Formats: sequence, structure tokens, C-alpha cells
Amino acid sequence: MNEHFEPGGMDAPEEGDEAGRFFLGGGGAVLPGVDYAGAWREARAVADRLNRALGEFGLTGPDAVRAQAGWSDDGLGVVHVKATPAGALRLCEVLDRMVGRREPEPGSA
Repeated sequence: MNEHFEPGGMDAPEEGDEAGRFFLGGGGAVLPGVDYAGAWREARAVADRLNRALGEFGLTGPDAVRAQAGWSDDGLGVVHVKATPAGALRLCEVLDRMVGRREPEPGSA
């Protein structure tokens, strides 16, 4: 991937891909002198780590939950978490079991 980009640019190959790993842009005005690229790279590293963890829980395919990197208007990195409705429900089930709120249903992760 090309590490150099203009904020809001389209030079990340996976940009806009629902199953992709990255999201460029914060949706607002780009302020001169703000290191959006650095914030995005930091958020991308965290999004990659989160996506690996989500994949280990089987949150893929129709149960997809994905993290994507971006930045806020003031230049802070952000990680967006997107999910299909089925994926969001599965994530709730996984988290509920992790905090001991209920037993796993037969056949679920």
C-alpha cells in the first residue's frame, strides 16, 4: 500500500470496500498543518489488530464485523467499527459470554 496520500484521497486500494481494512477521511474540512496521515496510520495499526481479533471469533462472512481507520476533523485517529446486523448480534453474544451474562447457545462460537 502507498503510505503517502493526501487526506481524503483515493490512493488506498481497499478504500470504500465494505470488507476492506481501511477508510481514508474524516468527513470534514482538512486543516493545514494537521498530521492526518500520522493519525490515520496509528488508527490503521489498531484497526488491523482489532480485525485479527474479530476474525478469531469467527466474525466474518454474513457475521462480518470490521474495523476501519479514519481521522476526526481535528486530526485525531479514529477506528470505525462496522457490522452487518447479524455480525453485530454475534458480537453481542460473544461479549455477553465473555462477561458471563449467559451461556453459549449450542452450535455458536
